[in-house]
Amino acid sequence: MANNIKISTNKHAPQAMCIIHKRCFDRFWNESYFRSLLHNNNYKIFTASDKNLVGFLVILAVKDFAEIITLAINPEKRRLGIASKLLKEAIKWLSHNQFSQLTLEVSDENFPAQELYKSLGFSEAGRRKDYYNLNGKLIDGLVYFRKI
Repeated sequence: MANNIKISTNKHAPQAMCIIHKRCFDRFWNESYFRSLLHNNNYKIFTASDKNLVGFLVILAVKDFAEIITLAINPEKRRLGIASKLLKEAIKWLSHNQFSQLTLEVSDENFPAQELYKSLGFSEAGRRKDYYNLNGKLIDGLVYFRKI
């Protein structure tokens, strides 16, 4: 389990975030993009670390509405409960800060992520046809919603 993992909102190096994102996604964000997020007050970043950064969650939080922009866990650290820990901490923060809802989007083919979101109270709210293009294959995006 993720017992030795610490969740925080500390500002981690954009380079480390880029490396993890690149290991998780075909279309990854570059270091300068992460740097811009770290300095934009509309984004809240939750990080998971042992001795090093092992994962992070980026939320766009405006007024009382929040959207998960990305969730990335180092592949060697997956299936340890880290994503769940990040999401629970984010939901707690959103609740304390008067947010009313949280949305996200996930690939129709990412079954582990869908199960995680459902286990935390998210439900499917819509579908974006052919939203993702993974190596020429079009995949629907599912929109999930959760009240805070």
